[in-house]
Order: sequence, then structure tokens, then C-alpha cells
Amino acid sequence: MQFQLQKFSCGADLKCSFGWVSFIRIAIGLRALIVVDVVVFLVLFVIDLEFQKSIRRAHFR
Repeated sequence: MQFQLQKFSCGADLKCSFGWVSFIRIAIGLRALIVVDVVVFLVLFVIDLEFQKSIRRAHFR
């Protein structure tokens, strides 16, 4: 039994399309990360705002 290693050669078209796919994946990943960061920031901001309101109400009673 003999095993032969076959060389895998990429053409220019395949390399080019893979580069674009990688770029698009990175762009989508960054966009998703930014959206998640904004949502987390807004949630924490609202929680902090409500917490400050409750402290003020408790303080002035």
C-alpha cells in the first residue's frame, strides 16, 4: 500500500473569494460585537438610573 500526498493548489479566484469571505465574516463579527456592547451599555445605564432614583426616593422620605 502506498499513500501519495497530493498537493492542493489554490487558484487566484479561490484565494480572492476566500479573502472576501474572511473580510465579510470579520465585518459581521465586529458589527455584532458593537451591537452587543451597545445593548449591554444601555441595560447597565438604565439599571444605574433606576438605582439612583431609588436612592433619592429613600433619602428624601
